[in-house]
Amino acid sequence: DDGTSLIDGVAYLSLCASGTTNASREPFYVGSSSGATIARVIQSSIYKRPARPPASCEPYRNGALPDTPDPSDNQSSAGSSVIPVPVPGRVQARMLFDFFFETIHPRWPLLDRLRYEAFFDKQYIPGALSITEISIVHLIYAITARFLAVTRKPCGIDDETHLSAATQFMEQILQQHDLDTVQYLILLGVHGQRSPYGAGAWSQVRYATSICIEMGLHRSRRPSNSAAYTRESELRRRAFWSCYCLDRVIGIVLGRPFAIADRDINVELPSIGPEFWTLTHQGDHNSTKGPWSNVLPFIHIIKLDRIHSRIHKTVFRVDREVISASADNQSKLDRKMSKLRAELDEWVSNCPQTPKYDNKSTWMYDPESAFLDARDFYSVQYHKAVLFLFTVFLPILETSDQRFITCARSAASVCNAYKRLSQNKTLTYTMISLHSCFVAGLTLIYCIWRDRKLFSYEVVEATQSCSQILTIFGEKWPGAVKYRDIFDELSQSLFKLTLKPAGASPHARDPLLGQLDRNEQPAGVSQETDVTSGGGVLEPSNMSHLVTDAVKEAFMEVDEEAPGGWQGWRMWNEMVIDGTNSSLRSSSGVKNFVDQPFMDAEWDPNTASGIYGIDTVQDAAMQWNTGQSMNHGQWTLSDYR
Repeated sequence: DDGTSLIDGVAYLSLCASGTTNASREPFYVGSSSGATIARVIQSSIYKRPARPPASCEPYRNGALPDTPDPSDNQSSAGSSVIPVPVPGRVQARMLFDFFFETIHPRWPLLDRLRYEAFFDKQYIPGALSITEISIVHLIYAITARFLAVTRKPCGIDDETHLSAATQFMEQILQQHDLDTVQYLILLGVHGQRSPYGAGAWSQVRYATSICIEMGLHRSRRPSNSAAYTRESELRRRAFWSCYCLDRVIGIVLGRPFAIADRDINVELPSIGPEFWTLTHQGDHNSTKGPWSNVLPFIHIIKLDRIHSRIHKTVFRVDREVISASADNQSKLDRKMSKLRAELDEWVSNCPQTPKYDNKSTWMYDPESAFLDARDFYSVQYHKAVLFLFTVFLPILETSDQRFITCARSAASVCNAYKRLSQNKTLTYTMISLHSCFVAGLTLIYCIWRDRKLFSYEVVEATQSCSQILTIFGEKWPGAVKYRDIFDELSQSLFKLTLKPAGASPHARDPLLGQLDRNEQPAGVSQETDVTSGGGVLEPSNMSHLVTDAVKEAFMEVDEEAPGGWQGWRMWNEMVIDGTNSSLRSSSGVKNFVDQPFMDAEWDPNTASGIYGIDTVQDAAMQWNTGQSMNHGQWTLSDYR
């Protein structure tokens, strides 16, 4: 019955995106960068009611990482003790194998392709591969089958069967604490990204990072003249940086501390030297094709994640007040943020372009697409990083501030770029992509709600793009349809409010308050709204239920596709719910939106006067003359789309 549904939905989506819901009934921590902040801002602006901690939840599917195994249980090979799970036939296996190493592995180049090519024939010989080796082979099939399934290219292979086979001896694998264990855990996390539920990618990557630290993968090694030592060192570097990138992705989505600080890392970036060609490529290096290596995009992503780390350290620190800092500290922060923005601009201007080789699918290219251009992928990453840098400051920024306008543009650009990636068949359908698109759409809605002068055709186009992508994700994971429905209702209500004629009644019902309940009213909530002859006082029994119950119903319903949806209702003990008195301190230009809650925690519906759910600012906004609000010159997306 409270107004936490939108925030809860974003935070729950953060948990789904990271694969970090499990069987534990304890609360989950979700921090500021998760997208819950912008949801909370929308919450306070639209729903006008303080948030309260949610109720307890149902357990989530699949447990966390198992306890430390008994050393006596360790098996060195997949021989007699293994319940056989057949690998695919040679033709299917070859297709899945090649697709993985050509399309998926370049994004996470942590395996030695030459070594696993040798495993291809051995996988058909019982006991020829160790438990870890055959488990990673099953993970390769599970990841690829899942990828093909969500991209509408089913291969007839059940990814869940191979995932089950891969995790059958997890305890023994985790006990080894070696490079294979790190690779195994990272691949589990990669699979979890494309699943609406997972075994806890956050826990997996934390454990993988701890093993990396134990093995010293985060530290530079002395060079050697041994070719085998040099190749092993390069593989160690690639495994560590894969772990690093996955940690940053999941940490940002959940708003949690990173597993390792950048100041503790001095290992070199992966090398593109021809001597390491066979780590990711099939066949010998052909110097006539130029200096290209398919790890170049991965190296570029590492550089972006290092910028993410600096943004996280600068903007999302909790040991010092960042938003309401002194004038001197604010000036220092502004300089740091300007430097970070310049680093992002430099990063996006130096993106490597994937060449076309033999008309094969690669990470950045699908031969069925009409385009051969990776710029949309890098554009998405760039604009997501810009939002990561500025979104937390949106409530205190004047709408005329260039950073506010930049946030709106970047949010629109994320939505549009995701649509083009989908059209070009190069979109990676992960829960993180769903989370990113949904949060970008919410950010755009908030920016337009704050400053309706930004409203234009480009805004409509971007919201349509966001809705289309959320619809596509709903086809992959039916539970995601709820997010599309919520976004559509919010955006349509915003447009109705923005385009409202200037002469409309001041006591008309706010569409942002009444639209979400029109399709399906939750049980126990009356659809009748009694309005007195005095002009619009809602009866107490119907007050807050109209929106919050409908949204809560959409977000928190437990589906077969995403069992355990109620788990998201216990996330708010520390960070997500910070009470009515927000630490954000705005300038006078946005004071009414931030510093004055629309409803006090002690508000009594039986004694309150006026119109519930409509404050003076909102009431005045409903009289907005849309003819005067349009300023298309302020909204130019030619450089951002």
